[in-house]
Amino acid sequence: MQGVTIDANQSIVVVKNKAALVSVIRRFRPGQIYGPYEGKLDNAGEKLDLSMPGDKEGDVRYYIRVDRVVYDDVSPWPVSPDGTGDSLHRKSITAYGNDVINWEALAANPL
Repeated sequence: MQGVTIDANQSIVVVKNKAALVSVIRRFRPGQIYGPYEGKLDNAGEKLDLSMPGDKEGDVRYYIRVDRVVYDDVSPWPVSPDGTGDSLHRKSITAYGNDVINWEALAANPL
């Protein structure tokens, strides 16, 4: 998702069906929910990067990685998010993403 700006200590929700989420949870502010997300994250592990625009040379824009998480479905990562209904939740929005100690398995919840 390019062109999206997230203020410090804020979050966004990326969903497959935006209308379905808004109809159930009305407390999101405009611009906080993005979708439809047509991809599918792998239950067996994935690498996600959060980047910000950096220098531009000619027509090429370079991006600076701000945060990353490379999650997995084997210990020390929680195993219950591997297709059983739970999801991974960062314990704090300020916690470093690529450290398993900053994540926990909880019931799926977009907040």
